[in-house]
Amino acid sequence: MNLIFPLLFLFVFAMMLFYSKKRVIDKAVFSSKFKKISYFILAFIYLFVILYFIDRYFAFLPKEIFYLASLASGIGFLIFVFTLFFELYLLYVRIFKPSIKQKNIIEFLLFTFMIFYISFGVINGQIDPKITNHIIKTDKPLEKDINIIFFSDLHIGGLVDQKYVKNIVNLINSQNPDIVLIGGDLIDTKIEHITKELELLKEISSIYGTYFIVGNHEYFHDLQHIISSSESLGLKTLLNETIKIADLDIQLSGLYDYMGKRSAINAPDLKALDIDKNLFSILISHQPKVINDEDFIAEEFDLILSGHTHCGQICPFGLLVLIDQPYRCGEYHLGKNLNLIISAGAGFWGPKMRIGSSYEIHKITISPNKMY
Repeated sequence: MNLIFPLLFLFVFAMMLFYSKKRVIDKAVFSSKFKKISYFILAFIYLFVILYFIDRYFAFLPKEIFYLASLASGIGFLIFVFTLFFELYLLYVRIFKPSIKQKNIIEFLLFTFMIFYISFGVINGQIDPKITNHIIKTDKPLEKDINIIFFSDLHIGGLVDQKYVKNIVNLINSQNPDIVLIGGDLIDTKIEHITKELELLKEISSIYGTYFIVGNHEYFHDLQHIISSSESLGLKTLLNETIKIADLDIQLSGLYDYMGKRSAINAPDLKALDIDKNLFSILISHQPKVINDEDFIAEEFDLILSGHTHCGQICPFGLLVLIDQPYRCGEYHLGKNLNLIISAGAGFWGPKMRIGSSYEIHKITISPNKMY
């Protein structure tokens, strides 16, 4: 399973670049010299994408080269998207037959926009995570407001290094949380490659503990080792189980990720959760499609926390997210007493790029409608 995804990704990515070569470079009004340069650019993009995947497993590239390798996947994807729009231009050419001068002007504008779009994504990808605030009102019996910090999809490894993790930890601690919840995809490489980064997680400060569920990426990097190591990092795993925090009158439930459904090992099981309907109930599921699970009972929960989608990370990739998930990101009211929050992610997968989304950590205040 570890090799299937990168090999499939590399095959699809090669087809995307080849399509861009045939439909843009070969069709555009370029000089032969510029076309040759463009061919080399596409070849280098693909080479860097290959290096990126190799480094995810063997961590041999200098940080600067790895950064460029990660950007290559985002740039290649946007070139493919640009190619789809370029097809509309080619249709226009076939119908209206513009002059060479008109073609030059239109193509110049199109390529300028593509370069601007890619540049914006790279620049926006360097912005630090922000705090997103949520207030959840409830009729359940609570004696006080509860301050929860939730984050997902940090993807420690590669460019999510010690400096990045330290910044996340400091941001969390600055909010003085009662509880910290981690919604999966915390780790995205072998543990031995990120021991210093993981040590920083011990500095997370909360009154009632830090709780952790696994995401799909943990399954790629020795799931059992990650789970067994979590306690030493100060993380309490919630995997198909429910715990009650009596001092706060709430219960927390966590699931394995739906990646486990493929092998029926370490799969999510909503039936295994012991839910007390009299308590404010929080379900942490890495993928928001838990709400479509045949065993999901909406009345058992007051708040669902998910991640996985990255809010598409690079627009318009979010449209593909909706093929597999019910929502992209944000807060949704699914019923009178049920809320869903989907995080865009505290980190990133692949390129350090963001278009149409931002890195975020969620501060959730659960507030009773009346004091008991």
